[in-house]
Amino acid sequence: RAELVAFRRDLHMHPELGNQEFRTTAAIKERLERAGLTPRVLPIGTGLVCDIGTGTESGQWSGGPRMLALRADIDALPIPDSKTDCAYRSQVPDRAHACGHDVHTAVVLGTGLVLAALH
Repeated sequence: RAELVAFRRDLHMHPELGNQEFRTTAAIKERLERAGLTPRVLPIGTGLVCDIGTGTESGQWSGGPRMLALRADIDALPIPDSKTDCAYRSQVPDRAHACGHDVHTAVVLGTGLVLAALH
């Protein structure tokens, strides 16, 4: 839990606009790799995909492969951070995670790490 809170706060401090999320992508990739996973960065260099398992396990209801897709937006907004006296406020002028993408990313990362550990 503490690691995910720290991860989210780091993202909040270093917001990146859409198609410019190179640092964010690298941070997510590093944490997935540390968990023994093999994420694939998209050709544009921002965003990634990470498979957990093979997708060949039979589903309880359909008898077919069980698959689950998780996704989160990782981009920030071109606005100043409204957090004025917060230790993890944006360090990038006129850039902020003001609509929760930093939280969404941390939640999806945490969920993926739990699923990987259970697999």
